[in-house]
Amino acid sequence: LLMELDPWLDQVRARARRDDVPPRFGSALRLLDERILDLCRFGGPRAFADCLCAIGGLERELSRTEGYLSGKERTSNQPPVHPAPRLSASWIDACDDGSLEYRLAVALGSIRAEGEGEHRVESLRSNLEPVVWKGANPQWSSSGRCVVWQGGGLSANLSRILGRRLLDARRVGLSRVPLAGTKFASIEDIAAFVYGHCDDERILELVWGTVLLDHGAHKGRLHRQLASSSLPIPRAYAVLKLTLLPEQVFDQGEEDDGITCRPDLTILHHLGRGDLDGAVQVAARRLRGAGLVPLWTRTPLGGLRRLNFGKGVSTERILASLLFPISRQDALTLGEMVIQPPTEVQAVEG
Repeated sequence: LLMELDPWLDQVRARARRDDVPPRFGSALRLLDERILDLCRFGGPRAFADCLCAIGGLERELSRTEGYLSGKERTSNQPPVHPAPRLSASWIDACDDGSLEYRLAVALGSIRAEGEGEHRVESLRSNLEPVVWKGANPQWSSSGRCVVWQGGGLSANLSRILGRRLLDARRVGLSRVPLAGTKFASIEDIAAFVYGHCDDERILELVWGTVLLDHGAHKGRLHRQLASSSLPIPRAYAVLKLTLLPEQVFDQGEEDDGITCRPDLTILHHLGRGDLDGAVQVAARRLRGAGLVPLWTRTPLGGLRRLNFGKGVSTERILASLLFPISRQDALTLGEMVIQPPTEVQAVEG
């Protein structure tokens, strides 16, 4: 597997010998060399995952120099170093240490491009670094318009990516929500993220590696470590996520493929201000407009039914969690939590 990196690493090492290399670039390269040595000595999924983190860290430093020099005048006559190549699907299994952090990072890294031509939103990698795809090979982009990854914590960066992808979808006239992935985060894992029961720094490091993986060619499933308990997914998350599904899920009948609920950026604005209740109310209106009646909207007697959404929940982490792709089955589970069944809706409206 390490041989997949050889041509790229040869370029990187040549780059590291130049006089204009910042110290952090050399540090990232030395860390990767150490991780490769540890992998050769000890082996195992954790060592592979550590190596993947180091590859991602080196790519991150490379993007700060080569990526943003693309299209600009260079001070050296040497050719630029290309972005890291796509790594084979075998890396996904090799790095699978069964951890929550790895599963979440893989789900994020698998968020794919959506649309074609002028109506296209690129994969999640383009939100981390300025890359475009020329066939199967990544190249540096001269614009970097999609890049929103900055310093700071994981939640803030995921929230920025979510907003950027929704804005880009609106800008290019994309009808689908560009949040589909080839790997899914379970709602149990997302609940652990929402409540802060995970290592954010580890996920942050892993994401820079998992965006390099060939998720589409991977057919297996990730391992899970045995957990002592599972956390309930917040109802607020369920209501909000149902407005951001990339595919139709809820059937309207034999003549209809399903219900589509178009996203509303106002929801993100409310969450960004810490107004969880306001965000839920906007989402509820969107759902009702799409024919999905939230459970708390009306009781059988016609009164207003309310649920407690905000207690013990971080609005910042709720916002960030909306980026994780989920399976169709989990989307249906969320619907069962917060959407009235059709028979109940008919009884109330009748």
